[in-house]
Amino acid sequence: MKIVCAWCGEDKGEKDGPHDVVTHTICGACLEFMKITEDGNFLKYITITPNPIVMLDKTGKVTGANAAAVKYLGKPLSTISGIPCGNAFGCIYSRLPEGCGNTMHCYACAVRKAVMKTHETGEPVVNAKVMLNVAKNAGAEQVHFTVSTYLSRGIVYLRIEEQEG
Repeated sequence: MKIVCAWCGEDKGEKDGPHDVVTHTICGACLEFMKITEDGNFLKYITITPNPIVMLDKTGKVTGANAAAVKYLGKPLSTISGIPCGNAFGCIYSRLPEGCGNTMHCYACAVRKAVMKTHETGEPVVNAKVMLNVAKNAGAEQVHFTVSTYLSRGIVYLRIEEQEG
């Protein structure tokens, strides 16, 4: 079984298991780089990474995003800051009267599950597959991507990676 860092993609070797399976970890260099220190290392990381990263509080509201996330979401940071994650992503269910996080669909949402699990346990989620129904023009479109999460100082950093759908 091949081991790959979920954040930088570096090959970290192999371990016992099927040869056609890839498992993920966070390598020491990324873990060290992602720690928020007085010199702002983690903020430096989210600025230079090509992957979209959205920062979310314990209620699932957006507290920030890097330039790649702003581009991916197609909305200015000023319009997504402080709103629920589903609204930022354009989830069709976030438009229901109950709102993002409160509909019957939210309990199965892989983005919400990953963010809340990391907030509750402190454990990262690595490369969780997501299918989200997002509003497009007059209808909806299924969007497929993976997410990884990391908790630091009460904020979950949600990394988005596109995949073919």
